Amino acid sequence: MRTHLTFLILGTAFFVNACKTPDAADANAKFVQGCADSVLSSRSLLYFGPSNQIGPGSIWSRLGDLGGYQPQWRNEDLGIMPRLIDRGASFKCDLSSSSTFAADAGLSVLSTVTNASADAKADFARGRVVKVSSTGAAWDTVVAGPYTVHLASLPPAVRTDVMGANRLIMRRALRIDGYKVVMDFDTAIKPEIKAKYAGRILGNETVGEVGAHLTANWTAEDKLELSASDSVYVAGEFAQLVNGQWVGTRGDSVVEDLGDKWVRPYTARH
Repeated sequence: MRTHLTFLILGTAFFVNACKTPDAADANAKFVQGCADSVLSSRSLLYFGPSNQIGPGSIWSRLGDLGGYQPQWRNEDLGIMPRLIDRGASFKCDLSSSSTFAADAGLSVLSTVTNASADAKADFARGRVVKVSSTGAAWDTVVAGPYTVHLASLPPAVRTDVMGANRLIMRRALRIDGYKVVMDFDTAIKPEIKAKYAGRILGNETVGEVGAHLTANWTAEDKLELSASDSVYVAGEFAQLVNGQWVGTRGDSVVEDLGDKWVRPYTARH
């Protein structure tokens, strides 16, 4: 069954005159400012949830003509180095009013493209998000030339796969710094949740291979607080790869519809 993604509603919305047709500059401005609805509900942006491993430079597969996406190679798999990524300028990103997180609490903790444990999915789906916050955010972008040269230097098996059909590069991703989620649970299940998660670091066995590693603490207000020690990526834009060459982008001068945005989880390749 296809899993249809929901999208973050982050911070204060942009209000756009319905009678005005935005030009390329207007469209691009909406992508890079703040964390408003118009940024992360864009037709050309895929939200995948907090991840330490999926970000700018990761390779994805497009699964059908109308959409559907799966991470093919993580940044770690590809040996992505800092010099290949242009780190964007930080801006304020207020996540506290996310109605999407309120409706589906699990999305604030578990990435949709990770093989998280069934217990974690069930547990966090029973929670309610009280607050989602950050210390800032930035758009990190792949440096096209050096990155293309890097792809050509990959081991033959990896390079052959990257040169396959329907491959995409995540050309730009939204980095969230100081990511923190506070969740509340019904009184009846609080002891169970506290015993399972409080005082733990949620690693691969809980959040999966591409999830965000989170530290879990029980607060004085009797709630679960989950915080990321490192920056996490939550959403990104694609560029098309043909025979390993970067040939097209989405979201620069033309806002292009990605189609159906359902995803399949990342599968490790050994």
